[in-house]
Amino acid sequence: MSVPVVIGTVAGFGTTISFLPQVFKVMRSENIEGLSIYMMISQCIGTSLWTIYGILKKDAIITSYNSFSVFLVCIIIGRYIFLKRKERVPAS
Repeated sequence: MSVPVVIGTVAGFGTTISFLPQVFKVMRSENIEGLSIYMMISQCIGTSLWTIYGILKKDAIITSYNSFSVFLVCIIIGRYIFLKRKERVPAS
């Protein structure tokens, strides 16, 4: 493996797994206090564009890591929306 491939792989892995603690926290605790939905939406847009860029450049490293990041951020956004709606529904 070339040095750029190793650096790209390590960088992609590091930035992608950085979302896992937030995913686990939101899923386990159902606590979204302090979570910025605007930051998550911004991250989703950015990583989506990086995924498209990777596809256009035919770069598997950029495409794979960013598409997985989009997936993780979408989990957080989806959970955020679900929990916000749950807060609005009165308990029966």
